[in-house]
Amino acid sequence: MRAAIVALIVSVSVFAAPQAFAAPTCQNKTGDTVRCATPGAMPVGWSVPPEVFAQRHIAESGGEELHNALNALYLVALLLGVIALMPDFDGWRDGDWDDDENNPDTRKHPPR
Repeated sequence: MRAAIVALIVSVSVFAAPQAFAAPTCQNKTGDTVRCATPGAMPVGWSVPPEVFAQRHIAESGGEELHNALNALYLVALLLGVIALMPDFDGWRDGDWDDDENNPDTRKHPPR
């Protein structure tokens, strides 16, 4: 019962906290996010025109999708290779367990 009351008090205090607002962000003429009041920063709320945004997106995305896909494929192949190179471990051989290996009370398998 005590735990429920503590949980209720904590949840009420967390949800009753006032919102925290972040500082506004500004952009420069090319669409990069910069700190407001720096040289080249546009006014708060200004956004890049759609034509400029589309041109910039096309220029920046040249070949990165293929590069990222190949990196992901190499990572998966490396992970599977490491798993394939791991030694077999089934727990039935002597030496697979450390301290409890010779203790008959804690052995999980029948002695050979």
